[in-house]
Amino acid sequence: RLGRRGGRHGLQEVLEAVTRLTVEVTGVRGCSIKLWDTDSGRMRVRAMAGISRSPADLSIDVARNLHHRSLMEGKPVLVEEELAKDFPEVDDETESLICVPLRQERKVLGALCVYGERRRPLGPEMISFFSILGDLVGLSIANAAVFENLKRLDKAKTWFLLKASHELRSPLGTIVSMAQTLGQGLLGELSDAQRQMVERIERRAAALSGSVADLLQLAQG
Repeated sequence: RLGRRGGRHGLQEVLEAVTRLTVEVTGVRGCSIKLWDTDSGRMRVRAMAGISRSPADLSIDVARNLHHRSLMEGKPVLVEEELAKDFPEVDDETESLICVPLRQERKVLGALCVYGERRRPLGPEMISFFSILGDLVGLSIANAAVFENLKRLDKAKTWFLLKASHELRSPLGTIVSMAQTLGQGLLGELSDAQRQMVERIERRAAALSGSVADLLQLAQG
């Protein structure tokens, strides 16, 4: 189900759906998804469910954080002590957590973290299950990224068609106007050969104007 969602929705919508469904299906305390920001060298919490903290300002410097360095190396981590030190998003009701890497082929995109509530700690036997879930989430993220790229490409195509149409309409209008002025003899009588040439110009300009109108309609559609 997650894979199909990723093909139709944007990235943020997929991330929020994944965290919510993980909490609902597994019964854990909470779930978050962190994505690697190559520009800042930080892992940023992009979506969270079940935890009361806001993800807006939660980011982790990977270079200074042993657990998150392990995740970026593709290793799952189980943390049962000093949670708040390396995972600032946890709340007082969280006792343990498991984080698994999110991959796209061999590239690590970020991490899926699940949080166990007090008196219901997460154990190492659950790492395998959440690793499989992480692989599915990585696929969903990749699909959502493709979907967003296609949307950006469609916007770029529309912009280009609108720009090209408007840029062509003005000079075409000038060409038609000049040809009509010549054809009407307002600048002097034309020979038969000259009149035929002007008529050809008018026909070609009219055909091109029709093509420009089609481009404009396509862009607006």
